[in-house]
Amino acid sequence: MKFKIGDRVCYTSGKYGAALCNPLAGTQYECKGTVAGIEENVGSVDVDWDNDTQNSYYEDDLIPAAGKLDPNTAFRLKMSKKRR
Repeated sequence: MKFKIGDRVCYTSGKYGAALCNPLAGTQYECKGTVAGIEENVGSVDVDWDNDTQNSYYEDDLIPAAGKLDPNTAFRLKMSKKRR
C-alpha cells in the first residue's frame, strides 16, 4: 500500500463520478481527505473527506494531497492513469 492511516489524499480517477461523497479534484466538489482505514486484503482505502462524508477507494483512485490541485493537473493525472 502506498498510503497509511492519517495520510492526506485527493480523489483523481473519476471512476466513481463527481459528487459530494466522491469529491473529484478539479470539480465543484473537490476537497481533501484523510485516510481512515486500509483493507489490504481487498486493496481498498477508507477516506474521511473534509466535507464530512466518507467513502472507500482503490489506492489508484487517490493521490497524496499537496496544496490545491488545479483542474489541469487533475485532468492530466486522470488521463495518465487511463493509459496504463
